Amino acid sequence: MGRWLKGLSLREENGRPTPQAIDDGYVRDNCPAYPGSNWLWHKEKSCHTLDMMGYRRGGVRAEIEQHNGFVLIRGS
Repeated sequence: MGRWLKGLSLREENGRPTPQAIDDGYVRDNCPAYPGSNWLWHKEKSCHTLDMMGYRRGGVRAEIEQHNGFVLIRGS
């Protein structure tokens, strides 16, 4: 997921969120006492953006069927 966020310019190469991600409300600093050490990503906003880019969500398992020695994987 981190690579996808980097590809969308929402995360920098070092893993920190970009200023754009912060300004657009994708993420906020979760620990004001130690700025920049703990980030909280907005679940709905981040997932919606990744969904619109066609990225497949984790936890969604494909159906696997066996037919005469061949394997058919639905949903991948």
